Amino acid sequence: MVMEKLKVNPAKVHGRYVYHAVKRLFDIIASTIGLILLSPLFLFLVIKIRHEDGGPAFYSQERIGKDEKPFKMWKFR
Repeated sequence: MVMEKLKVNPAKVHGRYVYHAVKRLFDIIASTIGLILLSPLFLFLVIKIRHEDGGPAFYSQERIGKDEKPFKMWKFR
């Protein structure tokens, strides 16, 4: 059996790195803007839930994430 040499194009590796870095930066910026724009709505919901129920507005659940590691996820009631 003859094995061929694996040729890796450095431009593709660098391009993937740049793509993932730009995507991550966009995700962070977009989520920050989204949180800022939606924060008045979230505050209204928290006040409404607290007024009607008297209980906490958030609850947590444990979920299984990447590499089967558990993490705590917070949700509105």
